[in-house]
Amino acid sequence: MNKNFNTILFDLDGTLVDSQKGIFNALSYMVNERNLEKPSQEILRTFIGPPLPDSLRVHFHMKDEEIDLAMKSYRSYYNEHGVHEFTVYQDIELVLETLLRNGKTLGVATSKPEEPAKRIIEHAGLSSYFATITGATFDESRSSKTQVIATALERLHHPDKTQILMIGDREHDMIGAQANQIQAIGVTYGYGKKEEFLPFSPYAIIDSPKQLLTYV
Repeated sequence: MNKNFNTILFDLDGTLVDSQKGIFNALSYMVNERNLEKPSQEILRTFIGPPLPDSLRVHFHMKDEEIDLAMKSYRSYYNEHGVHEFTVYQDIELVLETLLRNGKTLGVATSKPEEPAKRIIEHAGLSSYFATITGATFDESRSSKTQVIATALERLHHPDKTQILMIGDREHDMIGAQANQIQAIGVTYGYGKKEEFLPFSPYAIIDSPKQLLTYV
């Protein structure tokens, strides 16, 4: 195993925190306010991870103007209530403490807009562990995981790509890592499944946060 990885990027939802409650509540608020047909629980789970505009296009077949209105409804709930409706996964803080103590540089790279991402991490008491918290922009000028990871690496002054790991629970994390020519580890304790990662030949697939310490 490569213990030489010195920069570790984490996804947020489904990797550091279980944010399902806040996201589901915000989606329900949006669906009711916009008079949309409520998706099944299975479909709702697919909204966690990818950029929200992409999910709205896929599942509600929305055009840009409709997406703007739906996003306003979603954010009106999420920014006030949803950012507080989450739990930190068990052992995450222990893992972050251990990695930092071992000299690793840690960052967050999330498709969630950067402002609420920072609020969640601050509310969770995890801000001090991260050298950067990089998220999407509200205007979608930075929305894909590929763009988010690239920006995070810029903020970290372009570390050696052979020494970087992206940790995430959805295929978008694997896609973004490959596009930036870095290794990735998929986690199954979040919202993705092992089968989602296999086509991308990740460095590893782990079932709990503590397993990460085996690889770094």
